[in-house]
Order: sequence, then C-alpha cells, then structure tokens
Amino acid sequence: VSEQAIIEEPVDKEGGDQSTTDDSPPVAGMSAENEEEKVASELLEMQKRLKKYKKCYGCNLQGIDFSGGNLDGADLEGADFTGANLEKTDFENANLKGVVFKDANLKNAKFNKADLYKADFTGADLTGAEFKKALIDETDFENTIGYESLMIIQPE
Repeated sequence: VSEQAIIEEPVDKEGGDQSTTDDSPPVAGMSAENEEEKVASELLEMQKRLKKYKKCYGCNLQGIDFSGGNLDGADLEGADFTGANLEKTDFENANLKGVVFKDANLKNAKFNKADLYKADFTGADLTGAEFKKALIDETDFENTIGYESLMIIQPE
C-alpha cells in the first residue's frame, strides 16, 4: 500500500462527501505535512553524509541541526547553512569559501584555521566561537551576535 493511500484514508472517513476528493486539491495541511516530512528526511540524510564524507559543495543545508558535529577538515564550499543549529560544531581546517551562515546558531563553534573567504555570517550568533588563524578575507560579519567579543587571530 502506498504512502498516499495511507494518508488519504482518514480524509475519506472524515470527509464523507467523495466529490471533494475527486477533482479538488489535497486537504489543506496534508501537502505541507508531506513537504515537511520530505525536508526533514532530506536533512537527516544530509547529516549522515556530512558525518561520513565531510564534503558537500554548494549544498542546501538550511535549518539543519548539526550541533556538536565534527566537520574538521570538511570541504563545504558554497554550502548554505541559513538558520542552522551548529552550536559547538568543529569546522577546524575546513574549506568554507562562500558558505552562508545567515541567522545560524554558531555558539562555541570552532573555525580555527578554516578558510572563510567570502563567507556570510549575517545575523548569526557567534557567542564564544573561535577563529584562530582563520582566513576571513571579504567575510561578512554584519549584525552578528557576539562578534565584538571574538578574538580573531590572523595567520602570519
């Protein structure tokens, strides 16, 4: 039995009028729930791939929860972590060129020796984050939280 058959079963029981299910769009909320489940499933799969391969060029990782993750040495060039929870994530020695961290939770994350050329941290929470010897040329730290207390030590 397909997923659709299982999902439609409650509609038939509660709806009563079969004419509303023949030509009309799905019941409001059902497609949104399916979409949310699909997105959650895709994010879970991305989490597994990140842990295993540590490579993801230009990936859409918006809203992912990878808190406490180890991405030391990862190659994530051009990835989008908008709104992601990356608290205590280790990005040491990672290639993060052009990565978008807009509005992400990056509390206590480690970016030591990471390449952050043209990365975008707009609106991110960087409280307690480390950037020792990170490359931050043309990196955007506009409207970040905790930036003023960061100790950024540039490579020699």
